[in-house]
Amino acid sequence: MTGDTKKSDAFRNSIAFRYLGIASTFLVAIQLLLGGFQIYRGYNQERADLKTKAAGLAKFLAGVSGEALSRSDVPILEVLVRQTAEDADIVYSAVLNTGGRPLAHFLNRDNPALAETLAASAGESDFLTLMEKVGTNPLVREVRIPIGSEEQLLGEIRLGYSTASVRSRLFKSAIVTVLESLLVSAGVATLTIILFNRQIRKPLQDLAQLAQALAAGVGTGNFQFLHRRASGGSDEIGQLLAAFNSMASQFQQTFLSLEERVAFRQRTEEALQQSYNLLQAVIEGTADAIYVKNLEGRYLLINSAGARVLGKPVGEIIGKDDRELLPPEIARRIMNTDRKILLRGETKTVEEVVTSQLTSANLAGKSSVPRIYLTTKDVCRDASGNVIGLIGVARDITHRVQAEEALQRSAAQLKEQALQLERALQELQRTQAHLIQTEKMSSLGQMVAGIAHEINNPVNFIYGNLQYTEAYMEDLLKLVRLYQRLYPHPDADILEEIEATDLDFIQEDLPRMLGSMKMGAERIRDLVLSLRIFSRLDEAETKAVDLHEGIESTLVILKNRFQNKIEVIKEYGNLPRVECYPGPVNQVFMNILSNAIDALETQPEPRIIWIRTDLGHGDGFMGHGEDSSQFPTPNARRPTPDAQFALIAIADNGPGIPPAIQDKIFDPFFTTKPVGKGTGLGLSICHQIVEKHGGQIKVRSQPGQGTEFRIAIPLKRQKTPAFSG
Repeated sequence: MTGDTKKSDAFRNSIAFRYLGIASTFLVAIQLLLGGFQIYRGYNQERADLKTKAAGLAKFLAGVSGEALSRSDVPILEVLVRQTAEDADIVYSAVLNTGGRPLAHFLNRDNPALAETLAASAGESDFLTLMEKVGTNPLVREVRIPIGSEEQLLGEIRLGYSTASVRSRLFKSAIVTVLESLLVSAGVATLTIILFNRQIRKPLQDLAQLAQALAAGVGTGNFQFLHRRASGGSDEIGQLLAAFNSMASQFQQTFLSLEERVAFRQRTEEALQQSYNLLQAVIEGTADAIYVKNLEGRYLLINSAGARVLGKPVGEIIGKDDRELLPPEIARRIMNTDRKILLRGETKTVEEVVTSQLTSANLAGKSSVPRIYLTTKDVCRDASGNVIGLIGVARDITHRVQAEEALQRSAAQLKEQALQLERALQELQRTQAHLIQTEKMSSLGQMVAGIAHEINNPVNFIYGNLQYTEAYMEDLLKLVRLYQRLYPHPDADILEEIEATDLDFIQEDLPRMLGSMKMGAERIRDLVLSLRIFSRLDEAETKAVDLHEGIESTLVILKNRFQNKIEVIKEYGNLPRVECYPGPVNQVFMNILSNAIDALETQPEPRIIWIRTDLGHGDGFMGHGEDSSQFPTPNARRPTPDAQFALIAIADNGPGIPPAIQDKIFDPFFTTKPVGKGTGLGLSICHQIVEKHGGQIKVRSQPGQGTEFRIAIPLKRQKTPAFSG
């Protein structure tokens, strides 16, 4: 075997030759793929262009044939349709009316793509049928364009075109592309083999020899022979030789600086030890507890202050977690907090209660001492930013927290004292208002009693003499009538005097006048009696009284305010005498009835006030239903056994009280009346009077449905303070 044959076989067996074969095959495949892509893209572009051309031609026909179609000018339409015969790709064109019938049409029978379809349809004369059969050919596409507007559709343009010419050009382009790809790939492969053999294969062999020499130089530490080969040239191989020489120099420098690096590392370790000693001195010199934990919660570092918190030496703490050093509940809480900080990677300051075992020199054993620590915790990170542990600094704030708690307790006590003072002030205001009102009522009662006393004597005198006057008048009238009967014809002077005095009228009017005087005197006497009953100045202590009598006296006093415009409906139950203070109780009736009259003054008719009394239990006295204007008659109510309270309900059908102010109506000085008409003390005093009797007063009201006040007074005297004034 010759030397050339050996070189040829060696080249064919080399990796480079196999790589060249693969590269050539890949190049051919790339060429074919690129050529096929270009052919496909060109085919699609030509089809799109053909479709656009057909659509444009159809739109043109639709535009120019609209007028001819509206006039049914078939010759013009035929001429327009025939113009499409100039394009060989157009298979057929037709103008159809709105009924779908062709008015003018054209069919290109010379188109080679339609030869088989037309041959099969020989003898067929209907254009629509031919057009439908031609449309089944896969090479034929159709464009439809309406003629006219959306409001008035005149017809339709149908134009068919063939893609056979595009497919023919596609086949020709494919053959040319394949041939071009093969020729280009063959030329490139031949040129590459020649250049590779000259420019790459030989230098690679030299480079392999240099690599072997470099390996030998690394083993001996001698790289001088590489510098002698650096004069090989300035091409890539020369650059590689220069790179190998540079590597040899670097190896020499590396070997020389190795001892210096070892010495530098020793100095660095000494500096680190000094820094550690300084850090240890700093953390040991502070009174705060400082510690470091790993991701598992085990202590890696802790100072003496932290060891004192845990009550163990530092050596017994390192490597352990809180569960091994603290009570279970405290350890669980601290480890949960640490876990959240490690997960979130954020700094957090928390208060922690730690109970440790502290050994005292003065104590025989160990005692549990709970302390409060303000701890700031943060995560430790490595050079890459990854969390590797947790660092904490804890300060004992037990004394500060205890001082804050004592301050809070003092503040709470001061607040409670302020509330008590406020309640005392409110009670003082209520008492003052009650005293003022009581003094007013006392003065008014004294004045009323005095007036009643002064009026009572003359009224009694007048009322007592009216009976005698009436008897004397009857006697005189009898005497006059007797004179008239016995002396029917008196003297002229007597007749003149009878006529002047109108004796007949006097005889008729005088009895009526005396009756009116008697009614007025009775009214004055009843009013005086009601005033005396209402004032009750002579009854400073509790007394068994008839509440119905007090209600009636109040109604008599207020009678002038009714003015026959307000109807009072009374439904009295069978009440026994009630032990109470009559004057204050009558004042309650007066205030509630006065408020009811005020509420009804602006109301349309009917204006009604209901007064109902009964026996029962105070806590269950809540009325009958939401409609406070409807009450059962006394006979319809069943008796209440063991009744302890007299129950009084006073209701009206006025406008009612808004819910927002119902809780305020018993407050002192609260009033909804205009300025100068109400003092805001009436209902407040009523509430105090009823409560001091040991009873209760409630209000129920719905806007637009009236208001009802319900009073429960014990039948027997309760042990309550006496009323002053």
